[in-house]
Amino acid sequence: MSNVTNQLKKHFQPYIQSIKDGNYSSFMEYQNQDNHLFYIEQSRWFKEIIHQSSNRFIFKPKIKAITLDNKRQGLMDFQLTIKRPSGRVKELSCTYQIKKYDTWKINDLPFLCVQTQYASIYYLNDQEEIINEIKIYIDQIIKLYKETFNWNSKMVVIKLYSKLEQISVTIPHFSIYGWNEANESIKIAIPHYLHQRDRKQHVFNVLSHEIAHTLLSQLTNDNAALFLQEGLAIYLEKSIEFSSGKTAFYSQGIDTLVKKTFREEGSLLSLKELSELDYYSGRTLYNQSFLFVNFLISLYGLEAFITLCKKLKNYPYINSRVEHKIDNLSFRSFIAIKRTYGSEKFNQDLEVFYKKSL
Repeated sequence: MSNVTNQLKKHFQPYIQSIKDGNYSSFMEYQNQDNHLFYIEQSRWFKEIIHQSSNRFIFKPKIKAITLDNKRQGLMDFQLTIKRPSGRVKELSCTYQIKKYDTWKINDLPFLCVQTQYASIYYLNDQEEIINEIKIYIDQIIKLYKETFNWNSKMVVIKLYSKLEQISVTIPHFSIYGWNEANESIKIAIPHYLHQRDRKQHVFNVLSHEIAHTLLSQLTNDNAALFLQEGLAIYLEKSIEFSSGKTAFYSQGIDTLVKKTFREEGSLLSLKELSELDYYSGRTLYNQSFLFVNFLISLYGLEAFITLCKKLKNYPYINSRVEHKIDNLSFRSFIAIKRTYGSEKFNQDLEVFYKKSL
């Protein structure tokens, strides 16, 4: 078998070289095209490598080992070392399934799959003990969002990972617990080091946050600005709880977070300033976005917010990750907000609202 695995390592060397060389067509030859969602995610993965490399990130891929289950299926241990412009280095790794079709291809992690009413959930064999609880969380969260926002949801696809290194290498990202982009799966890390009680709360919070991103993406044809995406996700994450076997809204979480966030920020950004926020804005992005969405829904009501989403849905879809179309989304959202809520006293209303609330 060692001769076969050595031959397979040679077979996949052009795949490793394609990452180093930035050769997209060569890289995609090694992805399983029959696994449609994975194929899309791998395409975007490679483009993200190119994008980050242009920003002075350095990526070093490596095949650590290959093991075969039989003549047509096996596992490949993949490692990706990322060096930031600051010099900080991190080693990420995951185990991909490989399968032989006309030739050997990569076929995502060795996931198991379970279907619920609203979602397809892919999980690893060391997550068997928590999968039943996760199924309940997912369907109840989606059901609540569907009823609240009149959301005609498509089937949601969720992939669960046991380690931060696994989820991070599949994006690729230095370190991340949750990930959501239109036309990709929701990705969530559930680390084993969390205690059981903490793990349940962590899973519920991350699911409610990431599914909120899917909700808004589908309601707006993925045209919502970053500040709307993060604002609504935090708003919903803090608005709902799982208690006595049911998921429902409760106001205490929002009230507490509003006071904490406003103390932390000290002032409010205007709509124009919100439109200029990006992923490098740190906590300001999440804090100011939450305060803004809370203001929209609390003062003008949910129906007006849904009207805003409908206006955004009229724009055509831009086929890329949010980070690479952020300026277009900010412009579209700026216009749609002004048309939905009016423009004369908008920033003034924002200030007055929080002076009265706090």
